[in-house]
Amino acid sequence: LKPFRLTAHASSPNPLRVVSIMPLAAPTLAALALGAAVLCPRVRSHPAWDPLAEEEYASMLQLTSRPVPAASRGGRAEFVRQCPTSACCDAAAAATTEDRPLEQPSEGVWVFLFAGAEFCLTDLTPFVTILEEHPALASGWCATYDVESADGQVHSQIIPTSPDACVHGTVWRVPATFYALYRSWWMARMTPPYESIPINVTTINGGRRLSATVLHHGKPLAVADPAKEQAPTLSYIKAEYCEMKGRGYCEAYMAAVYSHLQGLGAPMSVLSC
Repeated sequence: LKPFRLTAHASSPNPLRVVSIMPLAAPTLAALALGAAVLCPRVRSHPAWDPLAEEEYASMLQLTSRPVPAASRGGRAEFVRQCPTSACCDAAAAATTEDRPLEQPSEGVWVFLFAGAEFCLTDLTPFVTILEEHPALASGWCATYDVESADGQVHSQIIPTSPDACVHGTVWRVPATFYALYRSWWMARMTPPYESIPINVTTINGGRRLSATVLHHGKPLAVADPAKEQAPTLSYIKAEYCEMKGRGYCEAYMAAVYSHLQGLGAPMSVLSC
């Protein structure tokens, strides 16, 4: 596995798709990753990787071959009966009604992120090729805001709920080598840690059903019942809400998130993007 720098071609209709690949030095990758970790509001602490020794970089890459522990997956009883952030779930319902097959990627891995947390992947992509990208939603899952036991801070979560509810986000097909690094990065290097768990999503345009993974809290929540939510900081809310706005999320979904956060006590009237 080698890190790469991607250079967009001006002639490409989508500069994210056509790239020149150049080897990228380990310290440069470390700086990019450190910047991404600071930008992503899920991250509250971070190893000091600047400067990054060669042996430390090698150690990081070795993590990609280790199994990621299912710290919260085995026997978890998480569930919210009501999902106040749910809206615009018709695409998933239509795909299910038509009994469309669940697609497995012929190359790479499908990765889903939700509710404005997309930059937790895209901030790491100066050195990865995005093979495909689609707006998507996951039925039977809900975006909530809960305190993490790992750092005592409120983070957005994805929690099982009733099948008629959904969470919106983005799904990408990425190379398997990048996915291995991404998965290990979030589970072994981040506080709080996030494990990658299976999830089925539906693309909003086209109704394709995809077998993907999503980041899920790797340690127990501070309060066992995820329905007992709290508002994140305004800066955290702004980062995710403005990401949703910039990506053109369904207006009804954004309104539901706005109303829910306001109900949790967040000062939404001062929010601007």
